Amino acid sequence: MKRRLAALALLPALMSAIAAPGSARAQPVPELASKQLWCGTALVLLFSDLLAGDLSEPERAEAEAFIADGGALIEIAVAGHAEAGLTPAAIATLRGNLEATVLTQIQSETAPYGPAECMALLPGPAADSSPSPSSM
Repeated sequence: MKRRLAALALLPALMSAIAAPGSARAQPVPELASKQLWCGTALVLLFSDLLAGDLSEPERAEAEAFIADGGALIEIAVAGHAEAGLTPAAIATLRGNLEATVLTQIQSETAPYGPAECMALLPGPAADSSPSPSSM
């Protein structure tokens, strides 16, 4: 009787290990990688939207630099997610869902990170610049 109870107690853990092979090896995604992914996504979306408008050449060049740095930030974040054990398919799904979330958070002014926090993460020269606070 005690063996059956012990086996039943282990059943949920065993079933989850069978249902999701490799999940026991996955590590939590570091907060920094999540922040990098959010900020990179926000920069790419916002400055890509600005490019659709009427910009001067210097403004266009600055927007393109922010888009490039946001893309580099996304690449760094994707590597961090992969190191934590997420599959490429899981990362692609996360990125797709994040785009809509980022836009909603920015529009509703519930963004978890502000422009200064995101700019501090940038790997390139745009880190020295600062987008207008209203753009994020």
